[in-house]
Amino acid sequence: MRKINQKLIKTRIIAIVGTFLLSFPSHFIYQLFPNILISFFFPVNESIFEHLKILFTSTIIYGLIDYFILKKEQIQFHNFSFSLFLSSTLAVLIFLLFYLPLYYLIGEFLPLTLLLMLLTYALCQLISYYILSTKEIPYLNSLSILLIILIYLNFIILTFSPPKEELFKDPITNTYGFKKEQISP
Repeated sequence: MRKINQKLIKTRIIAIVGTFLLSFPSHFIYQLFPNILISFFFPVNESIFEHLKILFTSTIIYGLIDYFILKKEQIQFHNFSFSLFLSSTLAVLIFLLFYLPLYYLIGEFLPLTLLLMLLTYALCQLISYYILSTKEIPYLNSLSILLIILIYLNFIILTFSPPKEELFKDPITNTYGFKKEQISP
């Protein structure tokens, strides 16, 4: 039977709140600082696809902060990179799994979207707890860093060359992906 690590549980609860709070500035960073580099990590329009960057990037950014908190508090943990990869990737997948049916059924309803986002982060941090408290799996940690980079490369490609599908369509402007005219001179 696995011993429960109360300190690690506390950091997972804080991570839920921290990641959720990071989602708000993540939504607006590109609007405040419109440039190509920012477009790699943050949404450039109001499409569902672009908003997935919020989930992924907020989880990654908070994960990096979390690493230093875990070290500073001297909390024992393992498989950090794998946990970060899995929680950020699952955040996108879990959110989509529940959000899309609701979106197509009732449309955009911000309170429900935010609640779903919070629940997604909570579930991902629960999974993170189990990964961090499992014995070290070194090859997964190395592979996870590569996979995070590959996911960002996919985000970049699909931001600049999105398919003409509903998931990629900005419902406000009826456009797709990044537009050069979005950058201020």
